[in-house]
Amino acid sequence: MFVSGQLLTFYDTRSYLRGGEKIWDILFQLLSTSTAEQGTATGSEGVPTALTENEEGRNVSGRSFPYSAFAITAFKIGGPVGLALAQAAIATIMIAYLVTREARQSPLILAFGAVFVAGVTALPWYSTFLMPDIFGAFVVLFGIILVRDIDHFGFWATFLLLGIAGFSATAHYGFMPLMFGVVLVALVIRLIRSRLSWKSIIAGFVAVSFAPLINLGASSAVLKEPSMAPRRLPIILSRSISDGPALWYLQEVCPDAGYAMCDAYGDNLKANTNWFLWSDEGVLSLPKEQLDRIRDEEFAVVWGAFLTYPIEQTQSLFRHVYLQLFRVGLSEIQLSDAISDSYDPVPAESSYGESLRNQFDYVIPIATLASVVILIGAVVVFGITARWFDMLAVLALGYLGNAAVFGGLSAPIDRYQGRTAWLIPVLAFLFLAEAVTRRRHARRAVQTMHT
Repeated sequence: MFVSGQLLTFYDTRSYLRGGEKIWDILFQLLSTSTAEQGTATGSEGVPTALTENEEGRNVSGRSFPYSAFAITAFKIGGPVGLALAQAAIATIMIAYLVTREARQSPLILAFGAVFVAGVTALPWYSTFLMPDIFGAFVVLFGIILVRDIDHFGFWATFLLLGIAGFSATAHYGFMPLMFGVVLVALVIRLIRSRLSWKSIIAGFVAVSFAPLINLGASSAVLKEPSMAPRRLPIILSRSISDGPALWYLQEVCPDAGYAMCDAYGDNLKANTNWFLWSDEGVLSLPKEQLDRIRDEEFAVVWGAFLTYPIEQTQSLFRHVYLQLFRVGLSEIQLSDAISDSYDPVPAESSYGESLRNQFDYVIPIATLASVVILIGAVVVFGITARWFDMLAVLALGYLGNAAVFGGLSAPIDRYQGRTAWLIPVLAFLFLAEAVTRRRHARRAVQTMHT
């Protein structure tokens, strides 16, 4: 950002910042007096319309309440750079939890690794990307820490770790199932290793429960609709329609099935995700009651499509997961010169930042592959301890889980996997630092015995 003079943004950057401002306004009004006395527009059930409809009167899709509030707070304090630095600071803290005393005894390897990670991986890009993407990596990182060192941390270190992990899971609805998966894997591994402790169980439970409870509480208090994913878009249904199975299924069962999708679209349904979600004819343009029915019936439709076309649906899922595993670039990050007063990213006039992004779009996959080679080589040369095996197992399964949740159920695009791929070089150099330290200590012990 400082080199190019441009900000790393996306279409949804505006939505999070605007949503955060509305959330704080409504919260302060609810705390001070009634929304009616403050002049806040509400619907028939007393729900603030600012959280249900946009300026054009279309339905508002679900965004993370906690991340939106965090984003606008950091933005108000320090502008776009303030938000970028806040996210980068959290990334640094989370990485610091992995740096052991053993690793610090190989400072040259750590220094080279730090330069490598900061210079040629996706970490600096996604940590300063004005979107919640980087928090998905923190979810996986928490699982890695949970399986290894959670028992060694004091109260305040554990408290901070759980605070970041819990908040990370709230940053996007897709991070909740990812958190559940990595925590489950970590605790099962600890159970197999006979290292399952009450502290690890409680920490895992808190991390998994935090986001659903926050979303349930916020949606109940403000939207009057208890939900773990309030105002969510029917992404899974959209994916199945685009791939074919749900489209074919609806064409066969409508209108007799009585689904809201049948009433809304009849024979006019298109196998196009952008059309279904974002166009003037998409689900957000429908009456609220109809959209709510589509959300409620989403899994019934998808399950029916799977039972009718199991091979096609399974092939589609695995194909998307496979493709997602290897997409680790930056192509979806947009460059902006500023954020306007209405929180719209101002398109960059200079192409320098875009050129820089395109260059790193080639460099980052190469650096990620090189990190895999370094890690495998270090394991072959130095061997691997049980705890490092466990950490790498959580990393691998978390990386796969991220591909399944976002690539498999949504669409395979590079920012979904790019935001987590930097964990590979981080762990590769930490493993190398610890392994070199252990080898050095072993040699000294042998020399001492001979002496």
